Amino acid sequence: MEVKRGDLTALPFDGGTFDAAASAHAIDHLGSQIRAGLREMARVLKPGGRFLIVAWAPGWTMFAVANVLSLLRISKRSWRRRTADAGFTIADEGTFNGNWFAVLQKPKA
Repeated sequence: MEVKRGDLTALPFDGGTFDAAASAHAIDHLGSQIRAGLREMARVLKPGGRFLIVAWAPGWTMFAVANVLSLLRISKRSWRRRTADAGFTIADEGTFNGNWFAVLQKPKA
């Protein structure tokens, strides 16, 4: 196995390299570069590839953990729009330990 360091908005891999990818509490911290990070994930996935994203989203559980700061996080509706803009469809989504997750799928062709 080889480990490579890289920028989530400019990954050091050819397009269509991976069957799957995951981001737990990373891509949601890219600020104004979130859309670029999502597009980059779509680029490196093979057609039909899946991307698991776990992100903080406003809700009662997040409010209990992070109080008022949770209200500044990106809403689930906005995450859905951003992932669709990057070319993904949502295969599954839900909440786990107060965090929003989605299994995104890149179109097969």
